Amino acid sequence: MTDYYDKLRNALMRRPTASAEERRSIYAQAREALVAALRQIDPPPSESAIAVERKEFEKAVFRLESDLTSPPRRSPKPSAPDPAPPPPAPPLPFAPPHVAPARPEPPPPPLPLPLPLPSQPLQSPPSPPPPARVEKENPMSRLDEMNKILRKLQSDSPGVEASALISEDGLMMASALSTNIDETRIGGMTATLLNLGTRASAELARGPVREIIIRGENGYAVVIDAGRGVLLLTLANESAKLGLIFFDMNEAVRALKKVL
Repeated sequence: MTDYYDKLRNALMRRPTASAEERRSIYAQAREALVAALRQIDPPPSESAIAVERKEFEKAVFRLESDLTSPPRRSPKPSAPDPAPPPPAPPLPFAPPHVAPARPEPPPPPLPLPLPLPSQPLQSPPSPPPPARVEKENPMSRLDEMNKILRKLQSDSPGVEASALISEDGLMMASALSTNIDETRIGGMTATLLNLGTRASAELARGPVREIIIRGENGYAVVIDAGRGVLLLTLANESAKLGLIFFDMNEAVRALKKVL
């Protein structure tokens, strides 16, 4: 049975500042990708088996949210013992003698000035100018950087129609896809392609998978490893040149590794 807790925690570690709403979106995408991946297994599992996997997935979500929202435990500090009261002063054996108050001494006479005062007042040194205000520019977020790299790949490489950055778990991290494409299904299918390609390469003794290529009547779908458990998917038309596409995708991977 898959350890969904570690997979979800690894996905959230890539977005440490994700809000509760963003985390719910990540869980929803992962849930749909899980069901899509289970139903694509040949032979497909029964609905009861899928329900068991979904139950384990929901347990992992509940456990992860509990870890993220529960306050850290603090060890109780030992209370310091109350300080002991000072011992009472012993009684005097006799009454103290009466002491007359001391007479105040007269103030000393003022000293004469050794030099005459200057006729013009002294000028205070000029105060330094206030420091100039430096306006800080808000740095571009990681998501904006990844989307910018994907849009550059699409605009600079002839024939490239769309691209996306997907985790090995099937979660969509960034995309430059058209509006008629379901990102959740694309993420789940890409993770399934990686799983099937890895198994096929191992059975055929071809070594680790470097890229996965699908060619259809309308063009190509290319998947390569972008490092740190992330996949780069590119969709190109039938007139695109694969050599140029691979070169531009590797350039995009170099830029993405600086952001991931």
